[in-house]
Amino acid sequence: MAREMTAEHKAAMLAGRKAAKKGGGKRVSTPLAAIRAHCLSCCETRNAVKFCTCDGVNSTRCHLWPFRFGKRPATILKGPDACLLDPEQMPDAGVAQEDCKEASDAEG
Repeated sequence: MAREMTAEHKAAMLAGRKAAKKGGGKRVSTPLAAIRAHCLSCCETRNAVKFCTCDGVNSTRCHLWPFRFGKRPATILKGPDACLLDPEQMPDAGVAQEDCKEASDAEG
């Protein structure tokens, strides 16, 4: 059963598309690419997107959070970043991003 897209989702996708156009004039070709562009504009760095705490457990809930990598969650679950889709395994909001990077490098 497909979920209906809320006005918040539509606004976030539109913001992602606008951010992508600003970045280099390149048109975003897919909704997942628009979500990725939106997340990059919100967090500013790839590492910040990777360890985004807007998962509903450590911070407020962003409905685009599972799609922040620009891929479907089922695809991410097959790869090395699968633990990053489980909000319980995400670091707390107070943890510095530099510490997260070191911890993820040590695990992999």
